[in-house]
Amino acid sequence: MAAPRAASLFAAFTLALSGAALASEGMTILNEGDIGSIWRPVADTIALPGYPKVVADQSEDVCIGVGYLLKEDGSTSDFAVLSAWGSKTAGKGPTDPHFLPFSQNSLAAVQRWRFQSIAGDRAKLRPVYTAATFGFSTTGTPMEAVRGHCRIADLRGFIIKAQAEASKKNLNRGRLDRQRVEQPAQIPTREGNL
Repeated sequence: MAAPRAASLFAAFTLALSGAALASEGMTILNEGDIGSIWRPVADTIALPGYPKVVADQSEDVCIGVGYLLKEDGSTSDFAVLSAWGSKTAGKGPTDPHFLPFSQNSLAAVQRWRFQSIAGDRAKLRPVYTAATFGFSTTGTPMEAVRGHCRIADLRGFIIKAQAEASKKNLNRGRLDRQRVEQPAQIPTREGNL
């Protein structure tokens, strides 16, 4: 079972820029499946995405890991594709166009999800960031095995690492931009050839 890449550029930028500065602001972050003590799904809103019809070769097993914010009113927002894996596409990250139809179907499903508080007291509810992993298979591979390639065991750790990497990239980009301004490139010219 392959571990998801915490260095996923897409996840790093989405988590860093989505307004969900989750780990640094002390937001509640729960691993996949751990919201059951607080929330229960509204039955007619929970649907699982199907294998995308636009994919020509439907013999590949694929999984997509989606992060989302579960708001106090039970709706979902702040979606991010955190991980992706394909049985025929080793080494491709979640931002690879190959995974786009699978990601779109996964995100569309999570956007429709609604939850109800188990306690019923909305005054004590806070937003929760969590994840869902979706498997796509037409090969008969057990779905848990497919989903296992994208499941994130420690969502808080994954987010902290992704945010740190995004911050480091932003710092490096800023340093390079300052250098370009402070030390513009010298273009050699030949005298008399202007």
